[in-house]
This record gives sequence, structure tokens and C-alpha cells, in this order.
Amino acid sequence: MQDSNSEVIHELRDLLVQVAGINHNKVQPNARFVEDLGMDSLTMLELLLEAEERFGVEISQEDLPRLKSVGEFVQYLNSNATVK
Repeated sequence: MQDSNSEVIHELRDLLVQVAGINHNKVQPNARFVEDLGMDSLTMLELLLEAEERFGVEISQEDLPRLKSVGEFVQYLNSNATVK
């Protein structure tokens, strides 16, 4: 599971740099998307779409509000995705 988390967090870090221009050093498991990384709803939607494509998962609109931190997103992806 740790290797899976590392792989997913690495991929998610790359997406956050690409989508939101966030410094990769700021992307830590406890970093919150809005409060710590300064993301807005449009950037979150773009991240969602890119993550769905990269990880091969559909993220429902109902689930999105529960994904407040990088760590929560990683756990969600590990539970619901097949990493490409």
C-alpha cells in the first residue's frame, strides 16, 4: 500500500503542478486543496477531469466535496482507480 500511495502521490503532484502551477514541494498528504494550495472550484474541476483520465476512475460530484486534502484524494484514488 505504501508503494501504491507513493506512486499515486507522485502522479497527483505532477497533475497539480500541470493544472494549477503549484510548487511540487507544497504537495504533501496533509495539504488541503483550498486552504493550503489556494485552489478554487474551477481548478478543482480541472484537476478532477485530469485525474479521471490519468487514473482511469470516475469521480462523482457527490464525492468531490469530501476530497479536501491531497491525502484524502490519494486514498480515494487507491480505492477506486487503476493507475495507468
